[in-house]
Amino acid sequence: MRNDYRYEEEDRAILSFRAVRTIILLAALVLAVAYVATQFLSSKTLPIRSVQIGGEFHYVDRKKVQRLISPLIKGNFFTVNIKAIHKKIKNQMWVDKVSIRRIWPDTLRIVIVEEKPLARWAHGGLITQEGEHMAARVRGRLMRLPFFKGPSGYQKVMAENYLTMSRSFARANLIITQVVVSARRAWSLRLQNGIVIRLGKGEVLTRANRLSRVFQSVLKTKVKDIHAIDLRYTNGFAVKWKSGKKTKRYGFGG
Repeated sequence: MRNDYRYEEEDRAILSFRAVRTIILLAALVLAVAYVATQFLSSKTLPIRSVQIGGEFHYVDRKKVQRLISPLIKGNFFTVNIKAIHKKIKNQMWVDKVSIRRIWPDTLRIVIVEEKPLARWAHGGLITQEGEHMAARVRGRLMRLPFFKGPSGYQKVMAENYLTMSRSFARANLIITQVVVSARRAWSLRLQNGIVIRLGKGEVLTRANRLSRVFQSVLKTKVKDIHAIDLRYTNGFAVKWKSGKKTKRYGFGG
């Protein structure tokens, strides 16, 4: 019995020793992990030393962007607040898209995609190629953009139709300089050569496409004499002349 008791005491001692050793090892491991984590979270470890800003810039000021985000370049490679930097840049005028990437061991690579202006808006600012209104100052080369006038909230439809009609008219070497949509959604265009095109309501793309197909063969030699073209007919169009002579009707067959 005494031997059995002695063996039980020895077993308990061994278990206690192992338990203490395990606790010490776990504590050491926790301290080591905490130390490493502290080092990685420290701005002195792997600090951001380079910020590269790339993109094709026509309107965005690269130096201004650099100044704006400079206060946000805090922490280190792992802790720098990418979301805050992204938001700061995205909120700037002319910025459409932003991508930010970490490059080991100390660099942030920022790529900015600018908004693409499509037209001047009658109520101020610009319309982008995505049909969004942008409250930008219109000056310099922006004054050469086409002019849009239409109902508020209709900019996206106008942009989409303008782009489609421009591609269609390009076949006839015609350039649109003005798009006007009335409150009743009636469309009219002005071309670079001064001709006014009345498209009316509904099927405006179909009507514009039909005109582009016959313009070169029917009207090319008469461009200087044309004041307006009225496409609000089922199977043809009417031409109003600058001279004031009688309006002439044409069929789409020529």
